[in-house]
Amino acid sequence: MKNILIISEYFAPENIIAAIRPTKLAKYLKKTGKYHITVLTTIKTSKTRDSILENDLQFVDDLINVNGTNIVGNFIQKIIAFKRTHFKPNVKPLISCSTADENLLDKKNNKL
Repeated sequence: MKNILIISEYFAPENIIAAIRPTKLAKYLKKTGKYHITVLTTIKTSKTRDSILENDLQFVDDLINVNGTNIVGNFIQKIIAFKRTHFKPNVKPLISCSTADENLLDKKNNKL
């Protein structure tokens, strides 16, 4: 069984349009029987609950609620900071300036 982590600020049972897609995504991935679904979301501030979305919570294996208003932005910033400190970029120049000048410029004809 493969593990899937869904990170969403809005998730069931919150009655908001942005909660529908990640909730249904989790539901139908779980119904395939191939995935263990974990959801990381914020603590719900709205008092209204959608009963249909609330029923879909049964398909989520782990639901983790955290404090915070911009969970996705903070998570992405932490990933970028981690990558910058732990991984060195493996960037090689395609061509050097001197090689480009020699290969692209025909000095006899002054053509590119």
